[in-house]
Amino acid sequence: MTSNQYKIEEGLFQKLFDDITIGFVQCEMVYDLQDIPIDFRFLSANRGFEEQTGLKIKAVLGKTFKELFPNVQSKWIERFGQLAQHQESVHFKEYGSSDNRFYDVHGFSKEKGKFSLLFSDATKQRDMEIQFMDSQSIMSVVFNNTQDLQLLMEYHDNKTFEIVAANEPYIRKVAEFGIFITKEDFLGKSAGYFCSEILHLKPDLVQATLDNYHKVIETKQ
Repeated sequence: MTSNQYKIEEGLFQKLFDDITIGFVQCEMVYDLQDIPIDFRFLSANRGFEEQTGLKIKAVLGKTFKELFPNVQSKWIERFGQLAQHQESVHFKEYGSSDNRFYDVHGFSKEKGKFSLLFSDATKQRDMEIQFMDSQSIMSVVFNNTQDLQLLMEYHDNKTFEIVAANEPYIRKVAEFGIFITKEDFLGKSAGYFCSEILHLKPDLVQATLDNYHKVIETKQ
């Protein structure tokens, strides 16, 4: 490869990393006299770095992490020190107390003592996951504590309904009709099978029940 070809490929490579929105940085570890990692220095970064962190590239290049964030948690330096030492790729999600963000980080090292990171701000995704888990927890509390009869079903592409949960009031109501079953007896059963084989409903009533379920799906009401 000629020097001109190398410069062209290097330019294309740099343009690629400048154009992506994911943050990219190259760093080198800083060690004490006992070769223990105590900090790391920023060598290069792409424009995605600014978008993901809110920091300007010119403000960080040549600086160390501790110079930028004096109160940084030691776990970051320890983790990247291991990466630069053993040169084994890593992937993790971690909270950064220095800027109150969650980051999704991919790290790799091609030269001992140095490492590169591809990362993105995962704070919004993390918040959405927490909100979803909270909503699921609330739904679970309501489902299990309401005195209304609750039968939870999943609708499949083959237009069948699979029972995935039933609350205690539902089981007690079924028991009033002399049908003694547990929650586990419901799980995985189709609505048609449950109505005909467990509740022993007449075929026309089973069909009417299923038709009502389909109507709910179709009308979303």
